[in-house]
Amino acid sequence: MIKNLYSWDFPDEDFFSNEIHNIAANGYTALDGKYYKGHNGQFRKYGQKLPYIIHPEAVETIAVARWKLTYPAATSNVNIGIIKSVSFGHDLDEDTEIKLIIIAEALQRIGVYKPIADRILTAIKALTKKPENFNLIEYLNGIKYNIYALTVKLADLEHNMSDLTDIRKLNEYKLIYYYLTH
Repeated sequence: MIKNLYSWDFPDEDFFSNEIHNIAANGYTALDGKYYKGHNGQFRKYGQKLPYIIHPEAVETIAVARWKLTYPAATSNVNIGIIKSVSFGHDLDEDTEIKLIIIAEALQRIGVYKPIADRILTAIKALTKKPENFNLIEYLNGIKYNIYALTVKLADLEHNMSDLTDIRKLNEYKLIYYYLTH
């Protein structure tokens, strides 16, 4: 049964973000019974070599704080739940076996209202780099004009820059951050 999750009857901002966090941390068993590995067993590429799941958790904390400061009038459980979900899912399609179709199935399985699921999936898709014919400006513009993707990408960059020692990579992230904020 699909729940009608408007902000006035939305029970908990963690209702669907917990599902995405669980998928990112532990993987996912699809309806067809196939298991898809998430970030379990992965480590961060740059900065401290910590378990990868720490990164989406940190991005979630930064993104929620950024959202509340930037959009105080739009701080409903629905919007915070979307930000949390996109934070936890922002690298899944790009870096794991878990693709958008699997995330969509998981959201449908737990009964997330389709317009909310669509916002989550659209933001994650905007954040996913596709190596074929990759164009950085098109990629960044796709993020810049999706409020959820933009909030999460800025949080992602902030977290990535916080412990980065590679000066070239740090400068690249600073340029991207500047482009997205101007």
